[in-house]
This record gives sequence, C-alpha cells and structure tokens, in this order.
Amino acid sequence: QADPCYAGPFFRDVENDVKESEDEFSADDSHRNEGIIFFNEKFQLVDSEYKEGSEYILSHFIKQGSYGEVHGARDAQTGFEFAAKKIALKRFSSEEVGAWSALRSPRVVELFGVIRDGPCVVLLMDQKSGSLGQLIMKRGRLPEDLSLHYVSQVLTALEYLVKNKVAHLDIKADNVLLSEDGKDTFLCDFGHAEKLDSQGQSLRGLKDLKGTETHMAPEIVKGEPRGAKADVWSSCCMLLHMLNGCEPWTRYYTCRLYLKIANDPPPVREIPPDCSPLTAEVLKAGLQKDPVKRSSASQMKNKTDRALKEVGGFTSPVKGPYAEPLYVTSKSMQLPYSSDGSENGELHPESADKVTTAERKARRLNLGNENETGSRESKQGLLFGPQVLISEPNQKWGNKVTTLPELELRKLERDFYLSSLSQLHSAEMQEQLLSCINSDILNWEPLDKKDSGRWSLSPADDFSSGFFSYNSQSDAQVLSTDLLGQTPFRPPWCFQGVDVCIRDFSRRSIRIREKRRVKVGHIATGISDQISERVFTLETLQGRQIAHNEEVLESGLELRCVPAPDFSSAWRWRIRDRVLETR
Repeated sequence: QADPCYAGPFFRDVENDVKESEDEFSADDSHRNEGIIFFNEKFQLVDSEYKEGSEYILSHFIKQGSYGEVHGARDAQTGFEFAAKKIALKRFSSEEVGAWSALRSPRVVELFGVIRDGPCVVLLMDQKSGSLGQLIMKRGRLPEDLSLHYVSQVLTALEYLVKNKVAHLDIKADNVLLSEDGKDTFLCDFGHAEKLDSQGQSLRGLKDLKGTETHMAPEIVKGEPRGAKADVWSSCCMLLHMLNGCEPWTRYYTCRLYLKIANDPPPVREIPPDCSPLTAEVLKAGLQKDPVKRSSASQMKNKTDRALKEVGGFTSPVKGPYAEPLYVTSKSMQLPYSSDGSENGELHPESADKVTTAERKARRLNLGNENETGSRESKQGLLFGPQVLISEPNQKWGNKVTTLPELELRKLERDFYLSSLSQLHSAEMQEQLLSCINSDILNWEPLDKKDSGRWSLSPADDFSSGFFSYNSQSDAQVLSTDLLGQTPFRPPWCFQGVDVCIRDFSRRSIRIREKRRVKVGHIATGISDQISERVFTLETLQGRQIAHNEEVLESGLELRCVPAPDFSSAWRWRIRDRVLETR
C-alpha cells in the first residue's frame, strides 16, 4: 500500500514495459501481480498480492466503460464491496491513472487503488447504485429542476478538475453515477482524461478523437487545441439529453456526426420550448462553437444555479413516471442560429427570408399531409418530412420541419450524384448512383409510414448493415421518383433483400435491409457503430443464441443486443470494437 501520488509514475513504467515487450509476453507475465492500493484497510493483501479469485472475487458485470469492462467485486476477507474496471494491457493508458489518482473530490468517484493482474490492469473504485444514463432510460425526459440540479453538481466536479489541471473529455450521462437516493452525482471513467497546462490546454500533442460522438466539442472533431472548455460543451449536451430524453443531434441526423458538429450551428435548436429563459441561456453559453467565447465551468455553474433558483429550486422527486422523449415538432423547431454560435442567435436578413419561405411551404405541405384522401400534393410534401430514422417502441411522431441548411445539403448531394450520372460509368455503378438518389427521396417520408433505417450516401458502399434501408409498403411495391422528370420507375436491384430489426441496449429499434443470405455476424459488425456499447453479441427476442455464420433467408428476423464481457461463458461470438470475435 502506498500514497496515490506514486500511481501515475508507476503505471507509466508499466505501460512503457508493455510497449517494449509487446511481442515477448511470457508465461511469467500472465501471473504477474503488482500495483498500489491507497492505504485502505478494507482491502486485505496476502503476501503483498491482490489477485482475482483469491484476494478479491468478481460478482457481476456492470457496464462497458471506455477501454475496459466494469464489474462488481468483493474483498474475500473483509467482504467490502467495490467496483473493478478491467483493462487489457494493450489498451491501457497510464494517463487515466495519473489523472484520476490525484483527484479527491466529493463529486468524483473515489479510486481505491490500481493493480496489474496478469494480462490486465484493474482499477479498484467506489461502487454506486446506478448512473444518470440509467435514470434517463427509466424516466425518459427529466424535470427541468432535476436536470439543472444534476448538471450543477457535474459543473462543480469540472471546476475541481480545472483547478487540478485535468480534462475529462467524455462527459455524458453514462459517466455520471448517482447516490443511493439519486440526489448526488459522482463523475467517473477517466479513460479519456488528459493533463492540462497552465493555460487550460491539453499537454498531449496528439489530436485524436476522444469522447462520445454526440457530445464531442467542435475543437475535438476538428483536431484543434482542446482543453477544459471541451467538457463544458459536453456537459451542455448532457443537459439536452436530460431535458429531451434523447441525445443531441440524433433526432436530425442518422449519419456520422463529425462533419455536422464541425460545420453546422450548435444544437441550440434542440432547446425544449417549455424550459425557462435562464436555462436556455445556460445552454447557449456552453454551446458556443468557439472555445474562447464559451463560458468556463465556473461561469456555467453560476448560470446554472441562477436558472435552478428561477424554476423554484430542486423539488422534483428522483423517481417518477416515464415521460416520452421530446421529439422534434413544428412547435419546438427554432430558427437556425448563426454559424458562429452567437448567443443572440440572430439571422442574416437573407437567411431569415429563406427560412420564412421554407417554413411557409413546409407548413402548407404538412397541412396537405393531414388530408386523409392522400392527394398528390400531400405526397409531394413528403420531401419536407422528418429525417429521424431510429424510432422508439410504440412512439407516436409529430409532423416536423427540416431546416434550410439540411435542405441545401440534400440538394448539393443530389446534384453531385446527378452530375456523376453524366460521366461514363459501368451499368452497375450507374444503378448504384440511382439508388443513392432514390434513397435521398425516400428518407423524407413520414415515420408513421416507413420503417427506421440508415442510408449511405456513398455509391461505393456495399450492403454493410446499418447503412441500407428501404421504404416498406404493404403491397411490397416501392415506387421511386425520378428527380429529373418526376416520373415513377421500378426500384433498382438493391431494394431486393431481407428486413432485419435489431433492438439496442437503450430499447431503440434499428431496422435495416440486407442482401438475402447475409450472415448474422456481418449484420452485427455493420451496425456496431450505432450500438451504445463497445462489446456485444446478438440473440433472438426469446433469448435464443444465434450463430454468427447463420444466414438470413427471409424478412422478419428480430434480434437484440446483449452484453458479452470477458468473464461470461454464455457467448460464442461477439463484436468488440467493431471486430467479430469467436471462441
């Protein structure tokens, strides 16, 4: 046992040793047990060792964290229960230990010690009853006062991190743990953490992507210098997640979000229309795209506390009935904010004219959609329908209006494919280009008349799962519209496939279309970037295991994602970091 200050340097040496001898991992290394436990009598070492299965016992799987799996654990002698995060040596970064071991805050999960146990590094930490992410799954939208209460405590933790020159870089609801009564929060999982210089900027020269895509700050996506302000952006994304019941960006886009985050205005249009003005100001202050203009954690804490006071303080119960996530409706749609993310959100005059025209046209077309006779005008209005392609079970969707920048982006994409058609291509490539144009049209249909899915905009893509879907019709016929002549024609060969529905860990249904005889393992690999956990396998809704090489011969297959941790013997194959593994 030793002081926490030694943990960082000690495991930096361990990390360097592993890198130097990566190809020479011996049998002796598999039994190696060394590390530091921070003066805690609840952990009883035997002969200066603390090994899994003898000194401590894993009890149950908790979650998949960044770079490692978290399990419940118990000391064999004292019976003390804690959480153990197991990280493979090849994936281990000493920066997590160096940053976390130096922190002592009531708003940060306590780290008890770090040990190297054979091929893994194990972080011993305080165990909590659940996470904020789990609460959102149970309750959907959280009350405004409860959301502000939670984000205020997280900002307190961020203030402390800034003083200790640490950036977390993965602030999200899943990394905020809750006390037994659900009133207190604790920041956890420092797998992406980085040390900061005196100016609050990262000391690392690498500009790799870190964090969760929906919560990434623009400077991280663009590879620019990053620091403590990136956590402020992420905390506001987490606040939007609590207020809306779904993560930011996901209601508008189903593609990868990096370019959207880098180039589009901040997601202030997702601020709920019923939240207080001060809460809206909190979000606008923290969602400034320019880190220099973005408020600091201390400034955000003050703004959040004022907003909480305005709504009457923290009065709502932690437990309560489920509130449906706030999906985009015409009432909640706001005018686009300026591209620099300014707080006033003023529009340029020409932009205001265009949006007003687009809104009038969309409103007229939506009225046409309400006509039960299904007139030709209402069908043409489908071009202005929603683009959310991932649906919640039994969720009713309202009419939505797509904003002008997205329409312009769609037009540019269509123009690209149309211009490509004028070039010399093989017949197969021309057919794929046509299918991409058709997919662009079909994506605008209302969600109550089409299945969820995801389209690829690249003609070079094959049938990789999660990137291809189609418009389901009761008569199994699909009519497309020729953009040049507005005339219907038969769908290309790529519409002829099988439909598969996969249920994510968060209970959302991902519907895809694949070529016939596709293998289940291929489907799982293709959708892995849409699944919230890094490690998973698939089974039927009835709990039956399904082989990775089983072929899908007909539509209607329904599967669900289930955890596949290392210690479990239940799985025969799994996806880990988008790679298929078997045993």
